[in-house]
Amino acid sequence: GGLLAIGYSLLAGMNIPTQRTLIMLLVMLASLLWRRQLPFSITLSVALLLVTLLDPLAALSVGFWLSFLTVGLLVLLGSRQRKLGKSAVVWMQLLLSIGTIPLTAGFFGMLSLNAPLANLVAIPLVTFVITPLVLLGMVVTAWWPSMAGLIWSGAAHLLAWLLQMLEGLANFSLSTLYMPLIPLGWLIIGLGGFLILILPRGMPGRWLGLLWLL
Repeated sequence: GGLLAIGYSLLAGMNIPTQRTLIMLLVMLASLLWRRQLPFSITLSVALLLVTLLDPLAALSVGFWLSFLTVGLLVLLGSRQRKLGKSAVVWMQLLLSIGTIPLTAGFFGMLSLNAPLANLVAIPLVTFVITPLVLLGMVVTAWWPSMAGLIWSGAAHLLAWLLQMLEGLANFSLSTLYMPLIPLGWLIIGLGGFLILILPRGMPGRWLGLLWLL
């Protein structure tokens, strides 16, 4: 499994999110071999350390911060949404979109209003259909090139439909909200507001998180 993950990461180009995912996966595999259960915080910290050691300038890129902060928010939300069943995916996507408002506003000076809908369609389609079809074509092409061509053609048609759908969403007049770049201190306040907002039920003052976000 580790060797396959390394091979896939090399095919994917070894960008920062790919490095983070690969290192976290290898750390988890190592913990299984040692029969130890590592907390997620340690796994993420090791990935953060190794990515920074491999490329110290990575910390200057937007993708570095978005990748690590987003996966942290995902795990935090996942631990809270387990009781919701199938609807947890929808709720997690909506909450993640709210949680990343300070990040996208601070890094890009804009906020995508239809990103939750786009992600709900794009993420499962690319993860569970398009990418497996591309990899399957790579495996089949050695002894059945015509079948590999059909598989890749199907993946290409799905990807073309997805891009057309995303372009249609982007063309809506209210799809993007532009705003001035936000100072770092305000970004920290915004993220803090989101963390307060998703505190467990019964915690007093959760509504203050909404004010912090605003």
